[in-house]
Amino acid sequence: MDDQLDHAPLRPIETKIRNSVHLIPTPDIKSQLPRRYEPFIIKGWVIAAIACFMVGLAIALEAALAVSNKNQGFSVPQKNVFSFVSTQFLTSFSPSIIIVPLALIWESTDQILRRYQPYVTLAIEYPSAEEGLLLDYIALNKLETLLSSFRHKHWLIFISTITALAALLLQPLAGSVLAVKPSPFTRPGNVTNTQSVGLAPDAGQLTGFLAAAGYADASVFDGLEDPPFVMGGWTAAKFTFPNDPGLNGSMTVNTVGIQTKVNCAVPSTFNLNVPGTGNNTIQSTSAQGCSGAVTFNPFSSEEQYGVVPATNCGSATSLNFSPVMFWFFHTNAQGEPEARSVFCQPTFGIFNIKATANLNNGSLVNVTVLSGYTQPNNVTGTQPYNGVLFDTSSSDAFVQARATAIQSEVSGTMLRSATQQPNGPQASFDDPNGFLNIANHVYTQHLAFSAKSAYFVADNQALPAQMTSLVPKLLVQPLAAHALSAILLGIALAGLYTHMSHRRARRNLLLTTPPGSIASTIALTSRSGFGELLLPYDDKATIRRKLAGLKFYLDPRTGAILADDAVEYDSYARVVQMRQ
Repeated sequence: MDDQLDHAPLRPIETKIRNSVHLIPTPDIKSQLPRRYEPFIIKGWVIAAIACFMVGLAIALEAALAVSNKNQGFSVPQKNVFSFVSTQFLTSFSPSIIIVPLALIWESTDQILRRYQPYVTLAIEYPSAEEGLLLDYIALNKLETLLSSFRHKHWLIFISTITALAALLLQPLAGSVLAVKPSPFTRPGNVTNTQSVGLAPDAGQLTGFLAAAGYADASVFDGLEDPPFVMGGWTAAKFTFPNDPGLNGSMTVNTVGIQTKVNCAVPSTFNLNVPGTGNNTIQSTSAQGCSGAVTFNPFSSEEQYGVVPATNCGSATSLNFSPVMFWFFHTNAQGEPEARSVFCQPTFGIFNIKATANLNNGSLVNVTVLSGYTQPNNVTGTQPYNGVLFDTSSSDAFVQARATAIQSEVSGTMLRSATQQPNGPQASFDDPNGFLNIANHVYTQHLAFSAKSAYFVADNQALPAQMTSLVPKLLVQPLAAHALSAILLGIALAGLYTHMSHRRARRNLLLTTPPGSIASTIALTSRSGFGELLLPYDDKATIRRKLAGLKFYLDPRTGAILADDAVEYDSYARVVQMRQ
């Protein structure tokens, strides 16, 4: 059979098309005319409603962005109420529920318009086979559709395809438009101030000074930060924190604070007397006229340290308040003795301050002086404790032991800090100012910590406060929001224009069944006549060759697809007039 087909003689193609459309009866009753098929999704009011919804959504998104920027986000529960899903999943999935259906709708409408286009072309034009019957936008991908519609000047299909492509961006933008991030939130409240300025009645027991010396030593050894309510030389009165402080929050309170200054300086003259046998002697004099001397046995240890009162300066009435001189000694790698000394003359001031403390650990993060402290107290006007030397002549053995420990620990901490330097203690001994920075830091921290127990007494007073904490806020991301709003608005306007124009273009198109099925195609062409030119096994090139030169149109009476190979202008004009 195949051999017979291959060797069958070629017959000339008949060019005269004879249709039998005249045999199709015309319904004489209007009710008998089948209802024209039009998909629900491309009805005018449906498209208008979808476009209006998208415009409203774009406006609402921009409004939400403005409110989010103004209020630093929207409040959300601090704990995720849906324990089985993450917050990130909710913020990305929730907007997608609204946006993804819109993208699917515009993809669906684009498919419908592309399926309709050959019939619309037949209804409003007089196309060739290439522009009508052979045109199949459904079989083309988006890029090929753009090129083909541009070539054939099918601008509605061109715009519709661009709209469908733009709709693909809706879902990723919707998934990134919302984010939950910690944001600072300030609210007023009250705290209880548990301390006020006053000399502690048990300061003479030296327990607070011993604790301060131990903390300063641990700070150098383990790199600890300042303790709660202490920052540098500032010591603030203690206040309570709320039970639910939040995440990384801070509390700002107007309270009272004590500023300690150690006023350390290197000596203007320094002399280490090494007699060769017996004790060595250090003699130093400061620029303010203070002098200090210490005698020690160099053979007791290769590293020695201590603190002695500085004489001939200040108006100290007791050893507790006198200026001090810290001294340090070691034997270098060459076996030569070296020594350094630092003079310190502590002072303090009391101020009304605005203190900001970390809610997590109570550490001070900022101190602002408001005014001098003028409330009656027994601290203002007194001499500050030097915190390392104490008159314990009338004290018990335990207090004397604490005094010895404090004296040894503070100066020992300074030498330990020098030892922990990258080049060891030698760098501090080689530099005339090597121990100055160390003494400033260690001594300031020791005295600031000591002030908590020496210059404050228990109190109970309510104070107004401002609590700032990092709470989760739902934020609208500006870039994603602007892009999503612009695309929503562009798709809505382009889609509305495309479908309203397409609605006018297909007003004379009589299709009673969905286009694309085999049955509907047979119904439209069964009596057209040109089907006899084609064979079932014709390929696309053969079909194009056989239909070349023919013009196609829709019969205005029945809606059937007709073809003619010799239609003159007047004939075509009559067809157009009949359609109108």
